[in-house]
Amino acid sequence: FNHIGLDLWTVGNHDFDEGSENLWKLIKMSEMPVLSANLGWAETGEPVEYVQPYVIKDYDGIKVAIIGVTTTDTPKMAFPEHVKDVAFLDEFETVRRYVKEVREKGADLVFVSGHIGLPYDPEADYQKMIEEEEDRDEAEDVREPLEERKWGPSAMEISHYIPGIDVFFGGHIHKGFDKPWEEPTNHTLHFQTYGRGSGVGHIDLLIDRPTRTLAGYELPSYRGVLTTLFEDEWWPDAETAAMIEERVDEAEAGMDRVIGYTDVDLTRGGEGETQMGNLVADAMREEVSADFAFTNLGGIRD
Repeated sequence: FNHIGLDLWTVGNHDFDEGSENLWKLIKMSEMPVLSANLGWAETGEPVEYVQPYVIKDYDGIKVAIIGVTTTDTPKMAFPEHVKDVAFLDEFETVRRYVKEVREKGADLVFVSGHIGLPYDPEADYQKMIEEEEDRDEAEDVREPLEERKWGPSAMEISHYIPGIDVFFGGHIHKGFDKPWEEPTNHTLHFQTYGRGSGVGHIDLLIDRPTRTLAGYELPSYRGVLTTLFEDEWWPDAETAAMIEERVDEAEAGMDRVIGYTDVDLTRGGEGETQMGNLVADAMREEVSADFAFTNLGGIRD
C-alpha cells in the first residue's frame, strides 16, 4: 500500500485474521490514514487511537469528508481471541454522528468508505426493506432492532436511514456492480467492486462548483465502473513486480517440493461433499487417529 501510494484504507474483518496486535502493527507501518469510525476499546469504550474516524480532503477548494466504517459482523467471523480487546460500535449511530460532525466542519461532500456492502440484488432487497417498514408501527423505530438481527446492516440500509451521504464506497460482499446503484430516498450513490484484488473501480464524479454539490458522474469506459485485472494486457510495474517477487520467493521457499500426486481434480466445489473437502478431513483424521473429522466449506480455499 505504501508503495502504491493510496490516499487511505479502511479496516475490514480480515484485518483481524492474525489478531488485533498484528493489525495495530500494520497500521503503524502505514504511510497513509487508516479509517474506522466504529472501532472502540472493549474495556473503556474509547475510540481506538490507531485509526481515524474520517479525513477531510481539499480538492481544488471542494472539501470532501471520507468516513470509514467496519462491519459489526467481524466478531462472528473472527477468532474470539483476535478481537477480544475491541468493540465494534453500531454502524447507524456511528455514521449518523460523523456525518453531522463533518458537515459542521464545513465538508461540502460526504463519502463513506465502508467494509460493508450492498446486497446481491439491491432492488429486491430495497423493496423488501420498504415493505417491512410499512408493517411496523409508525410510532416505533422503523429499523429492525440490531440485537434481533442475524447480521449487521448493509450499505443500502445505512444510506437509506441516514441522510447526507453523497457517495458510499462499499466492500466485504465480493460482488461488483458495473454501474452505481442510487438509493431512492436519499440518493446516495453506491460503488462496489469484486473482491480478492480481482479488479479496481474507477469513476469520474462531477461537482457543481457554485453549489458545491454532486452533479452526477461519468463512466470511464463503456464497460462501466469496473476494471478487471485478470486480462493479459496489464503489464506489471517493473519496480513493484521485483518487490513482490522477492517476498514470494521467501514465502514459497520449499513449496516446489513434490510430496504427492493426485489423479483427480481437487477443487473447492460448492455446498455439500467435495473431493477437496474429503481430502482435508481424511488428512486431519489420519494425523490424530480420530474416528471422524469434518471441515467447513469456508475454510477451503485454493
